[in-house]
Amino acid sequence: MRITDHVIRRTSYGPTSPVVGVRGARTRQAILQGALICFEKKGFHATNVEDIAAEVGVSRATLYQYFESKEQLFVDLVHTAGADLLRVIRRLGPLGPTAPGYDNLHWWLGEWAWVHDKYRGVFLQWAVVDSPEAPMRAFMAEFIESYTAAMTTRISAAVGDDIGLDTDDAAVALLAVLLRVNDYRSRGFARGLTDDELLDGFAAVVQLALFPSTPASVIVPHAAGDGRSAPQPPGPLLPAPARSARAEPRPQPDPDRFGTSQRVLETVERLLDAGAAVFGARGYHATSVGDILLEAGVARGTFYRYFDDKEALLATLAEDCAVRLASMVGRLEAVLAEDADQPNALRAWLYEYVRFHRRYRSVLRAWTEQDLADVAQTDLGFTVAVSTLRAFDRALAGIERDHPFDVRVGSITLLAMLESVPGYALGTAYDMSEERIVEVLAAFMERGLLGRRPPRPRRRPATRRR
Repeated sequence: MRITDHVIRRTSYGPTSPVVGVRGARTRQAILQGALICFEKKGFHATNVEDIAAEVGVSRATLYQYFESKEQLFVDLVHTAGADLLRVIRRLGPLGPTAPGYDNLHWWLGEWAWVHDKYRGVFLQWAVVDSPEAPMRAFMAEFIESYTAAMTTRISAAVGDDIGLDTDDAAVALLAVLLRVNDYRSRGFARGLTDDELLDGFAAVVQLALFPSTPASVIVPHAAGDGRSAPQPPGPLLPAPARSARAEPRPQPDPDRFGTSQRVLETVERLLDAGAAVFGARGYHATSVGDILLEAGVARGTFYRYFDDKEALLATLAEDCAVRLASMVGRLEAVLAEDADQPNALRAWLYEYVRFHRRYRSVLRAWTEQDLADVAQTDLGFTVAVSTLRAFDRALAGIERDHPFDVRVGSITLLAMLESVPGYALGTAYDMSEERIVEVLAAFMERGLLGRRPPRPRRRPATRRR
């Protein structure tokens, strides 16, 4: 079902609705709460209007008196969550490389987490509906632009430091990582960390990423303990898989499966390229086999000669992604171990990664969201995530720092950066070029995770987006 124009017609944060009496307002609120529960339990795509009506205890006809579709329900919930987040940011005190600045940042991150938990059913479905060409993308872009503008204002007003980054880009990166780290936490991916431990560690990373001149004495843990964690063994990222993971995948197209004919392999690669492009643009659920055929320019019979359905094509892409990602992560370990005066190696790796992310965005999203019925794909995502975090643990554990740092938090944050930043602002007024994505990722990694403090450059003013 395609969302219609009237569903996303909004002028500011806060849902629009017909004027109703007190009883009607209660019913409307109950329906919104029921939708939130259903989206969390079943996911956006698996939830239908009947599920929500049953959860609330009203008839389908009653529900339609207040909302035209589940899409409108989701939009109204995002508006409500967005309004709460904007209220929090309005209460955020001055930021900067000082103890009050760090305390204000820590408070804001904690309040964001509270709002995230309150609207967990919405935020867990964020990436599912937020593909660049998905039906609700225009509305999601409105949220991204409104909140990024507010955050840019706060970063630009920071006192006592010149951050040396375009503040728009810094705000985009911060919000993308913040959304993903809280998503990991909500899904139970926090590797044995308590909420307070994760908040302390994440706040330290963000503080140094934005304000690298912050003295070590300022970064004081707010949770119990001294916060100076020794390198931690990798804890669980995901729940144990339902069955054992697949054997090591091979790069695709796999000659053992498709044969060695050059013509066949080129056709399969064409279908994989088309699937990657359309899944990445529209999202897996909104894509049909017909969409892939149109993108690839092949006949339906050609597709079904090699793949049973779109899920089989995504599975093939996932195996290819797993092989390539393992190779890239292995090389990143070596890059992070290099001297601080070798920044080009990290940037070269990031350029390669951003292009990798562009092709495999739909696979990375499917693994993160766990929104597929294919258990083998969930297992493969689990295997890839665990091996990636262990590699990050090894790379980060050998770095000496003069401030509290938990390797587990660092690895989670690095994974969130790489997974979320390259695609977060696509198609919005804050869309970034490849070069700017690389620069902001490199700065966040070098400052927040590697303890490298660059010379104090002249502040780059925020660029007004249109």
